[in-house]
Amino acid sequence: MSIPIDPPPTSDRLCGDEIDLANDKKMDSVIKKLVANLSTDNNCGSKDFSDFGDNPSDEDKSKPYTNVLFDVCKSNIGDLFIADCKMFGNQVNTETWFYLLKPNAEPKLLFNSHNGPYYPLDSTCNGMPDFMTSGRYSMGESQIVYYRYNGQQYEAAYSYMEVGIG
Repeated sequence: MSIPIDPPPTSDRLCGDEIDLANDKKMDSVIKKLVANLSTDNNCGSKDFSDFGDNPSDEDKSKPYTNVLFDVCKSNIGDLFIADCKMFGNQVNTETWFYLLKPNAEPKLLFNSHNGPYYPLDSTCNGMPDFMTSGRYSMGESQIVYYRYNGQQYEAAYSYMEVGIG
């Protein structure tokens, strides 16, 4: 009797290859809607933070400003859209989202946390890498959360508070 083993992830990250959306107008439209939604004041905010150290002469004024950093890539379960809010100044936590992109379907939210960024781990579950977040609450307190893919979405497997005395 053999025991089935999860296929290894495409890399130690969530994704393997990047996706070129240049020829996919429909998916490009989906990505633009996701970025616009995540750029709202309820998520990453829409304020232009260019006065916080960015050089305004380097900005491309033909594109709408967004505080969302994102990537689109291939994973073991399909194409992923991974986004984080930009961090400014002494900010240490950011909101993070993972969406599964499927043709002719709405993007499926696989993960959302206010305690990003995320850090991939070497272990896997259901063909996807596990990861952790470390949200800092004060100079000496961080909440560490480990996540696993349950076949449908990522869920917290366990968490703890890390307290340091400086």
